[in-house]
Amino acid sequence: MHRGLVRMVSISPDMDTSESMPYACSFVFDWSNVLCPSSWLQTISIGAVQDGPEFHLVAASLRQLDMNIVALLTHATRLGAVYVASSHTQQYLEQLCRSLLPQTGQLLFHPCSIVQLVCATSNVVNPTWYAQILQAIYMRARTHDGDICFLAIGHDHTWQSMAQMNKEIVAKRIVISCLEPSLPDCIEILKRLKAMLDDIAFHHGSLNIVV
Repeated sequence: MHRGLVRMVSISPDMDTSESMPYACSFVFDWSNVLCPSSWLQTISIGAVQDGPEFHLVAASLRQLDMNIVALLTHATRLGAVYVASSHTQQYLEQLCRSLLPQTGQLLFHPCSIVQLVCATSNVVNPTWYAQILQAIYMRARTHDGDICFLAIGHDHTWQSMAQMNKEIVAKRIVISCLEPSLPDCIEILKRLKAMLDDIAFHHGSLNIVV
């Protein structure tokens, strides 16, 4: 964690942060191997696990993951606009959430959801896809009168894509060092992200953090 972040801020659901936030902040969370252990899920057979003796342990961990995703994203919505970028198609993500992450599915796919989901249109993602997403979000955010802050949470591509962004934004980057987290790893990552989110959002200036 960034050692310079020492100010702890408690945000309640009904707190108006408009006067205290230094920037109009947009949070961009990667789905694959950040919010969800996508690589780990591809290595297992859910049907086989359900028939195995360890099913109750995996099921309990998936419920914990589901709750942690919702808790992190919901908390972020109290600090700014929240986007989830998924290199998977929307159809795939809906099926995954319906099967394994029902609370997350309700949050992402509710017609009035305040979390905005951006999915790839096919399984083949252009290398510039993530940068294009950031640029589109910037064009939406630039109508704000004050300074604009982007907080991107993902892997190495967040460094590269944010570097291409307009110099007018305040760039904050959290890079997840574990490229293919297991289910327990991902749960722990989400807990750490939620714990540091307030400090990072209220920090004046750019940040580069590796967790």
